Amino acid sequence: MENDRQEKQRSAGRRKLREAVFKVLFSIDFGNRSGTDEIGMILSSISEEEPGQFTGLEKEIKHYVESIYTRLEEIDGIIKANLLNWSWERLLAVDKNILRLATYELLYEEHVPIEVSLNEAVEIAKAYGTEKSGKFVNGILDVIAKKHSSEEKRAL
Repeated sequence: MENDRQEKQRSAGRRKLREAVFKVLFSIDFGNRSGTDEIGMILSSISEEEPGQFTGLEKEIKHYVESIYTRLEEIDGIIKANLLNWSWERLLAVDKNILRLATYELLYEEHVPIEVSLNEAVEIAKAYGTEKSGKFVNGILDVIAKKHSSEEKRAL
């Protein structure tokens, strides 16, 4: 019983982390900002809108965003290569940044199971994207997971 409760709390914390990372990525991309230099300022702005929402996650949020931007060219290249019958230019900023976050997790966060990354990305897409975003994001990420995830990751 206690383990279930702890797992639910950890899961809720991971969801908050992903939402915060998505919001920072979206803010950087949508605002044509200079990248990771403004993470602290963007997080402060988000926190003002949702006080206490991301307390204690700041370090991990910053790690995720900086790691994504360090590999952004590679991540974007993988996404572009797997956009079936779609172009990069047509992607909504919401979908693009959810794909960036989830692709990063699929490739570089070895402790996060593929299914968790996919499910969380779909939930964020449903919450912040269009009615079609969840299915779209899921389809692209499923292909990326099959082509690019490590054997160790598939075994989780």
